[in-house]
Amino acid sequence: MIAVFGVNVAITLACWLTITFAAPDLNKALADPSLYPMVYIMKQSMSIKWVTVELTMIVALVLFVNVCYLT
Repeated sequence: MIAVFGVNVAITLACWLTITFAAPDLNKALADPSLYPMVYIMKQSMSIKWVTVELTMIVALVLFVNVCYLT
């Protein structure tokens, strides 16, 4: 479990650094009507269809994790 936690921390830090340096404009991202700066960053880097697919996959994975946790 400690190894898995370490791997998750490493992946999270890598994602955080990538998003930090890839964000186009922080003020515009924070003022986005969706209220989620990550959605603004994703819309700037890919088409709306791919953003929808990626967000749907994230929601599905969170759903599966919650079901697994509750089981």
